Amino acid sequence: MTPEKVVDALKQVKYPGFDRDIVSFGLVKNVQAA
Repeated sequence: MTPEKVVDALKQVKYPGFDRDIVSFGLVKNVQAA
């Protein structure tokens, strides 16, 4: 799994009470694959 795929999956997670996702709110800044 690439970091880009992880970010794409996290973009599906909506921030509670808002229509925006957690990535666009800046809660996810850096993803590293191990």
